[in-house]
Amino acid sequence: MKRVPWKKVSSKYVLQNPWYGVRQDEVIRPDGSVGVFNVVECGESVFVLPVTEDDKILLVYLYRYPTQRFGWEIPAGGVERDELPLQAAKRELQEEAGYQASQWEKVGTFDSMNGMTDAVGHVYIAKGLRATATNEKTEEG
Repeated sequence: MKRVPWKKVSSKYVLQNPWYGVRQDEVIRPDGSVGVFNVVECGESVFVLPVTEDDKILLVYLYRYPTQRFGWEIPAGGVERDELPLQAAKRELQEEAGYQASQWEKVGTFDSMNGMTDAVGHVYIAKGLRATATNEKTEEG
């Protein structure tokens, strides 16, 4: 079976803000039909697995508007302009969990939700944790 990629005919932005953009592409699908495909452009993000001395993963309890609920998750967030992914990982660990780490290891990079977004995720393991502030949003799991 021959693999034929989708072909973009035209693009226009239907929404842009400091965090993401929504691009609407007119496309020709592999079967030759014409359609519209919306792409959320949000760029790079980081995911941090903070590992404690006793090999537990530190989680943060955060409210997320899209799901309308609080939940436990690993520290994560976007890579800002002119910021390296490791710098963003260190910043997110500090901002969301109130911790710093003395050891960092990059696990890898993956395309997250690649059916609707261009998001690229960088995953790091953080060890040698040191609390820098009291944070009620964290728990070891």
